[in-house]
Amino acid sequence: MSSIKVSLGTHANRQYACAPQSLPLHTRKTAAPQQAQAPSPTDDVRFTVPADSYKMPFGPGENTVGQSPLALRAALRARSTRARAIACLGNSHPTRLQCVKLHLPNEPYIRSRELVAALQQADFQALKRLKFPAVAVFDFDNTLMAGDVFGEFAELLVQTRCLKPEANPPLAKLMGSMGLPGLSEAELLRRDVNDNLETALTLMMARERGAPAESSIAISEMFFILAAAMKGLTPAIAGELAHKLYEDGVAGRAPYRTHVFDPSPHPYDSAQNIVEVLQDKGIECHIVTAGLRLLAQAGAKYLGIANRHVVGAELETQDGVYTGRVSSVVDIGKPALVQRNIAPAPLFAFGDSPSTDGPMLKLALIQGFMVDPQPAFIEMAKRENQHFMTLSFKKPGHTNAL
Repeated sequence: MSSIKVSLGTHANRQYACAPQSLPLHTRKTAAPQQAQAPSPTDDVRFTVPADSYKMPFGPGENTVGQSPLALRAALRARSTRARAIACLGNSHPTRLQCVKLHLPNEPYIRSRELVAALQQADFQALKRLKFPAVAVFDFDNTLMAGDVFGEFAELLVQTRCLKPEANPPLAKLMGSMGLPGLSEAELLRRDVNDNLETALTLMMARERGAPAESSIAISEMFFILAAAMKGLTPAIAGELAHKLYEDGVAGRAPYRTHVFDPSPHPYDSAQNIVEVLQDKGIECHIVTAGLRLLAQAGAKYLGIANRHVVGAELETQDGVYTGRVSSVVDIGKPALVQRNIAPAPLFAFGDSPSTDGPMLKLALIQGFMVDPQPAFIEMAKRENQHFMTLSFKKPGHTNAL
């Protein structure tokens, strides 16, 4: 089998000497991929993965050269299933809404309570007769819950001082390669690993407040820093800490379970209500996150979504502990993950990011929803003539600029 090299490359004119892993993600139906050999601590952190892992075996205009017979058969089955659904639902967006009796406002904007009411009146019997997989896919951070959970999880790791000394060399190498003032690899190696992660968090928050790129850390960079810092921890300990974050929260803050979008004390307008009504209608709900799968799984139960229905970035383990390497959902793309692991095309898709969620929303057969989107997402949808709708969890009285 052919293989490809995976590396982080450059970001903001920084050359990374220590590149993150891109490991196969959680799947339900595909064969287990080959296990990559772990590099030694002194190696440049790079390895090979099967090239097929990065091919999206569905969709128009794909290049099927070099794909395995299994992948080609899967592609044909997906296309056949999608074609039958389109034949039932119709080719136009209004026709598909009418087919399932989903009455949405003419404006490109809907509040959560209005969507719950519309879904309660919808009828998906036509799709059930077709035996089409009725699924909805959701991003996690800032789609089902407010904020980025991995940031508060990193804070909890720092507060509990639970990081292992063996995590410091790869963490120092990664942070030292970023060219941050006063943070050379040698300096970072002299410090405690918990202090280094705390410094990274401070620099990430500085970026969010508008600090220059050359003296701060982006959220995307912090993701790989967190993975490196978790080297040596066991999945059991990480799971316990994730549970603690949702139940108790970081010291001085509310439990993270309170981040579930719920704009008012009245019923039928929360993210959990949307999930509930979809499931009551026989639509299976899945989470597809670019963040850590273990953190989304820990939060899924507060939304009524099963752990097995969560797809996300996986921390690599070896001999029962984390290696400090992590898969990258961004490299693979959410559409490929949805079509490989969940369904050829979801009925509904929800997300807040134009770069990672926008392509997933395009898969939705009935409706894609931009959750409290930034103007760039709205402009992208208009520019590409997409029938996305803005879904707002904002409190009453707050409106988005459309």
